[in-house]
Amino acid sequence: MVEVKILAGTNSSYLAEKIADYYGNPLCDVKMNRFSDGEMQPVINESVRGAYVFFIQSTFPPAVLRQPTLRRKNEPL
Repeated sequence: MVEVKILAGTNSSYLAEKIADYYGNPLCDVKMNRFSDGEMQPVINESVRGAYVFFIQSTFPPAVLRQPTLRRKNEPL
């Protein structure tokens, strides 16, 4: 059976941990180097040769979740 390696990006560690738990594997040891222009370089600190590698990373900035204000039926806006 082919080994599965799961790597977490900076904003998606929670999701990557849940996926890794589902597969029964720990997350790979990865370090993210950031450059001054905003680019990132992942450095994988273990061998991934011959494995299926999945890099979990959101493409959107973190969303701000807002709790809607609850109002009574007759209360004005």
